[in-house]
Amino acid sequence: NILALCAIMFLPAVSCQKTAPIPAKETVTVATQPSGMQSAFSGVKLITIWPTADWKATSNVDWIKVEPAQGKRGTQEVSLIYEENFSGEVRTGIVTFSASQGSDTYTLTQNY
Repeated sequence: NILALCAIMFLPAVSCQKTAPIPAKETVTVATQPSGMQSAFSGVKLITIWPTADWKATSNVDWIKVEPAQGKRGTQEVSLIYEENFSGEVRTGIVTFSASQGSDTYTLTQNY
């Protein structure tokens, strides 16, 4: 059977070909999903991130501090430290975790 013989001869040539590795994207993913509303009192929300490169965090509001605010690659737990809410309204803050090629966010909502 010539077709079977050709297939047997062709397969080793295909399997020995080398391909360039796909470069890993240097990004960070927030593993912890937002989980409801935080109390009006000050507190700490612990979240887990999965960075594949050096990263930094920024908050779009002054009442949320991030500790640590930057780091290296590897799964990490990060603290979002939020102040007491005296505003009389529900408020929302967004923390952005960024690496050189991508970012992810965590939204923290706080009661009044």
